[in-house]
Amino acid sequence: MGDNDRLLQLLQSGGHNVNDRNPWAGGTALHWAARHDRVSTMALLVDHGADLSVRDSDNNTPLHDAAWGNNHAAVNWLLQRPEVDATATNKAGKTAADVADRRGHTQLGAMIRARVAAGCCKGIINVFNYIDFVNKSNKRHGAQEDTTNIRNTFTTLNYDVKIHENFTKQQTHDKFKELQSDQTLTSLIVIILSHGNDRFSFMASDEQILDLDELRRMFTDSSCPNLRGKPKVFLANFCRGARIELVPDTVKLEPPHNTVTIHAATEGIKALRNVKKGSVFIMSLCKILKDHPKWELRQIFNELYRQMKEEGGTTPFKETFAPMEDFYF
Repeated sequence: MGDNDRLLQLLQSGGHNVNDRNPWAGGTALHWAARHDRVSTMALLVDHGADLSVRDSDNNTPLHDAAWGNNHAAVNWLLQRPEVDATATNKAGKTAADVADRRGHTQLGAMIRARVAAGCCKGIINVFNYIDFVNKSNKRHGAQEDTTNIRNTFTTLNYDVKIHENFTKQQTHDKFKELQSDQTLTSLIVIILSHGNDRFSFMASDEQILDLDELRRMFTDSSCPNLRGKPKVFLANFCRGARIELVPDTVKLEPPHNTVTIHAATEGIKALRNVKKGSVFIMSLCKILKDHPKWELRQIFNELYRQMKEEGGTTPFKETFAPMEDFYF
């Protein structure tokens, strides 16, 4: 296979399909070349019709195989091809960057993610949607529509949308710690959808309570230096019921910076959700972004206020921690 002259003869003979799969793993010649860092062989195969998006039996693309082998040259060559989807996942739900990380090739994994953020998409949006709970009567009917609306809207805006559904409290904390330590992030955009009790509390699927303010403080300048001076946007859709009286905290807390949080409701008010269409907040937000994808966040919020009132929804509420530059999705 490494002999390109022989390979060229085989390809030109017409008796071989360049996308034929091997019988044991379903891989193609392009998978083999990627795994062995044979860039010239990859180019030859593609010139003769090899499919760059081809999957093996485990749904791995050639980019997955190149990442598995820590093959920087092959990865770079593949990422330059517009047909290659660097966010594609295999049967295990892993991207090529994830595969590199699991093999211990963390530098390559970070490079792939950086290339995705810089060239393949605007950035990553993490969506935490808590639909099912220990108490089945707490199920948020219609919440699945929010997932669909968010994915469709932000994918159209060229974002990589990561959906995290029905996480426990511990799983949620673990994911936020992962985001906190991610050196490749150029911004942080988080959407949270769940039941809530007060101004910042919301419920995980194991019915343990999480605190939005505590999660936001994981991304202060000292807690997350990588995101210092970079935009951090939180969109929170959960009820903000009766406030709980708290003992004044005498501990000095570092305030967030460059952070905006938009809540679906003001304090003490329940957020509304249609059991068939999803929440008024997400429906309105997605419609605005579809109609006005180039609007700045303040324009979006003002229109969100108007549309939610028009739809009989709640009054949205925005918190801003300066300095915050103009932000566009």
